[in-house]
Amino acid sequence: MASSPVLRIAAWGQYLHWAHLQLQQFTSLAEDDVMAVRIAAISQWLAAEYVVLEGWRELGVSGAAVSKLLQLYPEHCETLRRCRNAVYHYQNELLDSRITKCLQNENEELTWAAALHEEFQRFLAIYPYLHKGTLSEQGELADEIAACIGWFPDKTLVGSQFRILRKGLKLYEIVSSDLSPKGDETRAMIERTNKEMTAWRIDGHLKALKRWPTSGGASVA
Repeated sequence: MASSPVLRIAAWGQYLHWAHLQLQQFTSLAEDDVMAVRIAAISQWLAAEYVVLEGWRELGVSGAAVSKLLQLYPEHCETLRRCRNAVYHYQNELLDSRITKCLQNENEELTWAAALHEEFQRFLAIYPYLHKGTLSEQGELADEIAACIGWFPDKTLVGSQFRILRKGLKLYEIVSSDLSPKGDETRAMIERTNKEMTAWRIDGHLKALKRWPTSGGASVA
């Protein structure tokens, strides 16, 4: 069972969910909140994000945008690792200065981490629709993964395109029994539209990154 690719993705998605909860905790803080609270929240999020990155590397999955982010900002991968160590391993000293500097985002640490998180979500959201099968079968796979995790990135920025995709799936089911030429035409249109939706990008934080290529950057899938 543990060797099932789908279950391994679902297990990885669980860590992504936990990181998402930590990110929500951090973004819910006000600018005038106590600095110690802000540092604690950001450290927890970045530490959780590193675990997601560890899982990504262990899974050996591919994603051009993720690979590009890791290549362009290798020092931020080290920052995530330091956050993980500082949060989940007892330290006799205060947090590394690199962690506290993350709050200033002078080197785009937070923007990069948010962009990486969005790309991880995009991968999880698109994963079921890359499998062979009908649109209904792909939708069922998405539901199964969501049930395993207890969450799916369908209410996020990246997930917004997949909410539209699911509406297409429902429409496809409605016309699935229509064997007329019009029904064939409608199903072909839905399949074509859903394929385009799956390939469509919402760059989010990527566009704000100075090192992200401005020409052709949006085409990095």
